[in-house]
Order: sequence, then C-alpha cells, then structure tokens
Amino acid sequence: MTDAPLVYLVTLNWNRPGDTIACLETAASQAYARLRLLVVDNGSADDSVPQIRNRFPDVEVLGQRENLGFARGANLGLKRALAAGAD
Repeated sequence: MTDAPLVYLVTLNWNRPGDTIACLETAASQAYARLRLLVVDNGSADDSVPQIRNRFPDVEVLGQRENLGFARGANLGLKRALAAGAD
C-alpha cells in the first residue's frame, strides 16, 4: 500500500475535548495505513489541548490563541496537511 495517497483527517476543536477525543478514537481505529490525524484547536479556554495531546501523543495539534472560526481554522489545517505532503 505504499502507493496509496497520504490522507489527512483535519478536525477542529473548541472547548469540547471529549467530543474531539471520541472523533479521534474512531478515526484512529481505521486500517488505512497512510492516514494522519490533525487537530486545530480554535483558541479553547479550557484544557482541551493537553487532554488531546495526552490521549493521542502522535496526533498533531495546532493550538491557536484565538478562535479563528470554522473556515479559517479548517483552512489552517488543510494548509498544514498539504505542506506535510497530503494528497
């Protein structure tokens, strides 16, 4: 499966670490070998980032200082995925 596309699943979080962790648990159970998970934390005021990083140390988390809104947050994640070689 080395020729398979590199796929990034980008999800946003804002003060909902339980929901984001549940999403990551489901995504991490996939068998696709070239799947990478990326979380954009949209300026959470709680302990979302440490909770997510502790539960999923291999998942990249982009922590933002402010809430960028859905579109800007998603675009930030997509730009990061493309820069990392996502197909």
